[in-house]
Amino acid sequence: MTRRLPHWSPAAAVLLFLAGLSFSLVPAHAETARNWTDTKGRSVSAAFVRQDPDTVWIKRADGREVSIPKNTLSDGDQIYLASLPSGPAAAAGGSGKTTPAAPVAAAAGAGDFATVKVDPASFKPIEGGFSLDSITLNNSYQSERFVVAATEKVKAPVILAYLDAAERLWSDLLKDVPSFGEGFDGGKFLIALADGEDEAKILDSWHSRYASASSSYIRHNDMTRGNIISFKLEKGFAAKRGVAPMCRMYRTDTKGAENLKRLWPERIHFLCEDLLRQAQGGSETLDNEDYSFVLFDLCFSYQREFSICGKIETEVHYSSTGTDVEGFKNGKGWAVATKKLVKNGAKPDIEAFLKTSGAEAAPRDLGMGYGLVQWMRKDPKVRPGLDKLFANAVDKRKAPNPQQFAEALGFENPAALNAAWLKYLESDAFQ
Repeated sequence: MTRRLPHWSPAAAVLLFLAGLSFSLVPAHAETARNWTDTKGRSVSAAFVRQDPDTVWIKRADGREVSIPKNTLSDGDQIYLASLPSGPAAAAGGSGKTTPAAPVAAAAGAGDFATVKVDPASFKPIEGGFSLDSITLNNSYQSERFVVAATEKVKAPVILAYLDAAERLWSDLLKDVPSFGEGFDGGKFLIALADGEDEAKILDSWHSRYASASSSYIRHNDMTRGNIISFKLEKGFAAKRGVAPMCRMYRTDTKGAENLKRLWPERIHFLCEDLLRQAQGGSETLDNEDYSFVLFDLCFSYQREFSICGKIETEVHYSSTGTDVEGFKNGKGWAVATKKLVKNGAKPDIEAFLKTSGAEAAPRDLGMGYGLVQWMRKDPKVRPGLDKLFANAVDKRKAPNPQQFAEALGFENPAALNAAWLKYLESDAFQ
């Protein structure tokens, strides 16, 4: 089983997420005109007036104020709007500047993705850009835990939106798993942005040469073949630049294939998985002979994608056949499909779950694993065990065996865990 990046659909849920993503990144001015472009390529010069989650109001040079549905605007305009305020402050024609909030702090200051206070003033440009030796990404910024590196083609509001989302996700993870922050000490996480295929080719060419010259690293990802690609750096090379060895590249262009459109749900998914693994020591996954944390990390990322974005865009198909997985194309039907499997006799099994690799995962594994993570997050009796499970795994540098997994959640043995897990899957709480 592998994950497939889906075609883009300008659904209201995505627009709501984008509208709220970077609430106070760049102060707006109601009298400043700019070019607005719709999805058909038509443009008009007008000043921003105000916006709500679905509509933006602009004022043309002739003084006429018009309203435009956001889903008819270009992605560039939508990212720009994501950096502007909503509501009364903007409607009043003021600057829209908000009072700076406190930066994301340690565990005590962790909070939900949508409500945690992130101070945009804490996002600093990197003087001279971010150097990868043979190339320099000149338009680069950093926050307390992240570096977002890009060329001049990528505009500052886009870069700042990525920093904002990354810091929010870090805080969101920390709220559920306080010990997550203790393992997050391998340097800042590097996110590289490529605006277009040519820039992706430049990064790919650099990384190909870099990997070829390395005595310890073998390149495995072509950075021109997708809109979200992971890549690695040698530990020494990464340490000199203050970043972690695991890195991620995102395409930000909107031309060409539909799957190159911006999709925040899938980006949250993959970044969540990256951060989990960095907190686990920077390895691909934690193993313990017969057992692995890989499916847990995968299902955790799917559940986070849904809880933050209200939907799952990271689709699934079988790598062996390339066909869609019926009932599991996205997160909308996962609970229904899983309940149907359970009704037909399927039962959760923690031993099988910990033995299953990502490539071998079937719909049954995904649905039940998704339900397991949701249960661990929602049930107040089980939730403390989530942090204990994670902390023990990181401390021992091994994935738990079934008995250790059960005990961390407060159960006497795997059978007791399986019974409680099944009960949750059958309940109305699993949605």
